[in-house]
Amino acid sequence: MSLAAAMEREAGQRYAVLAVEMRRRGDFGLAATFETMLEEERDHLTAIERWSKEVAPLPLSRASDIWELPAEIARSWDELVVSAALTPYKALSVAVQNEERGFAFYSYIAAHAEDDTVRGAAEQLAREELRHAALLRRERRRAWRREREARPATGLASDLLDRAHQLERQAAALHRAISARLSDLGDAADAAALLSAAREERSAAAALDFAADNTPKKSPMRKLNEQSRIDLLRTALAEAERVYDAYADAVDHPGTEADLLAAQDGSARAVRHLGIIAQRLYAPAG
Repeated sequence: MSLAAAMEREAGQRYAVLAVEMRRRGDFGLAATFETMLEEERDHLTAIERWSKEVAPLPLSRASDIWELPAEIARSWDELVVSAALTPYKALSVAVQNEERGFAFYSYIAAHAEDDTVRGAAEQLAREELRHAALLRRERRRAWRREREARPATGLASDLLDRAHQLERQAAALHRAISARLSDLGDAADAAALLSAAREERSAAAALDFAADNTPKKSPMRKLNEQSRIDLLRTALAEAERVYDAYADAVDHPGTEADLLAAQDGSARAVRHLGIIAQRLYAPAG
């Protein structure tokens, strides 16, 4: 609960800075969006403090001191605020990443918590993070359209998206193999979760291949050496994280609008899979 409170407080402070900066630049619509996010983060913090009192007598501040943003997110925020090249699109991209990572964090908590109040709070906050991410993605698309008129498409965008597609094809094969291994171990629920993710990934990859040139593609898959349930799920989670990171890179460097939409869809799909796998990893077998 203390980590969650510190995380929400940090996000609120960042949104406050962005709101002020956007208002200073005259982008009052985007400033209002960040101000709305700031108010919702404050509401989350209030709810967390209330829930915490129900399950633990210690004040939140005692554990909050250990919280630090993950290095890659902190670096993105810090570079963003001082950047002379800050644009609404870039600001929204980092905000979307923040909300998606928040969703993954709360999914871990929901799956791992033994207390029903903590679990319920984490599940509610995870849903809120997804809602925030969806709102910010819509705003990011509007910002991208405005900025797209002023900058041409680059070859980098296509390269990044192609790499994300390739990683998703590889993930589909690896997750299917992990599902089969888990089934052999008797972990039917884990196997079903991984198979569901693999089918989505394979279906998406097939659709992308068809849209490109109607030629099915195959990607090499590394040898699966893991034997235990935990090691298998950790491998599956790491693969989903690679897919997410690749799509996030593609989102941050869009070329055409079609590329942007494909990258956003892939990013959202990878976040769902992160949540599914994380819940299995931190839940009891079966």
